[in-house]
Amino acid sequence: MDLYRRRDIFVAPDEEVGAARIEVGGDVAEHTHDFIEIAFVLQGQALHRSATGSATIGRASVALVRPGSWHAYERLQALTVVNLYIAPDLLHRELSWILDYPALASALLRGGASTGSISEEALERASVWLLQLETQPPPRRRPSLLGLTACILAELVDARLTGAPAVARASSSFVRRAMALLADDPSRPWTVEALAAETRISAPHLHRSFRSQVGMPPMAWLDQVRGESAARLLVQTDLPVSEIGRAVGWSDPNYASRRFRALYAATPTEYRQRFRTQADGGGAGN
Repeated sequence: MDLYRRRDIFVAPDEEVGAARIEVGGDVAEHTHDFIEIAFVLQGQALHRSATGSATIGRASVALVRPGSWHAYERLQALTVVNLYIAPDLLHRELSWILDYPALASALLRGGASTGSISEEALERASVWLLQLETQPPPRRRPSLLGLTACILAELVDARLTGAPAVARASSSFVRRAMALLADDPSRPWTVEALAAETRISAPHLHRSFRSQVGMPPMAWLDQVRGESAARLLVQTDLPVSEIGRAVGWSDPNYASRRFRALYAATPTEYRQRFRTQADGGGAGN
């Protein structure tokens, strides 16, 4: 499998978002990224595969993929997509407004991949902003790039996405605070009680609210954050697996291996072997 890295895909090393129009010439094998990728289909058709399932996509379809999760395109018929690339930590900072929209937040924050569709009008608007994001000449100022990204994401608010909660509500302020704390310091030996103390909410109330609003308990979401960090380190560094586990907050190697396997259906060593051989080759994300 291929790994597409932020340093190879984004226009500049310090940029946090990017976009690229791609006319896909043939099947795209299983691959993963160290950033969030959202593909907007402009024309054609294909079978989109991921660990969460397969779906036929066509014009006005979207495919969202979290870091560390793989996906592939098969049975292509003149497929053209425009990809939006996002550094995941932005979702807890400048783009945290997505938490006001549960279906979109669920698709962008949970692990794995999601597919869905948007209206023709939404696709047309998003296409204009994606082109501006891709072609903006220097100096590519951060406020402009983030503003365009926010406009593009806003067109996904009404998207019909797989795995979206049937009934959900916007995240409360203390759940948002809890998510930010976990994302900012995943290696800390967190417990629900410690997280509750930081957010000044009782542990049972925090656990119930987090699960109902995010779609998983806080410690499960923390495992996802740690897993994505571990996946990146496995491919981009030579650190021993045990050291990577400790770096992301999994001090017990056996526990780390079990949690990683639960997330990616592979042990850390297997994951490294699958992706490491292509890591130095770069590539264009799809």
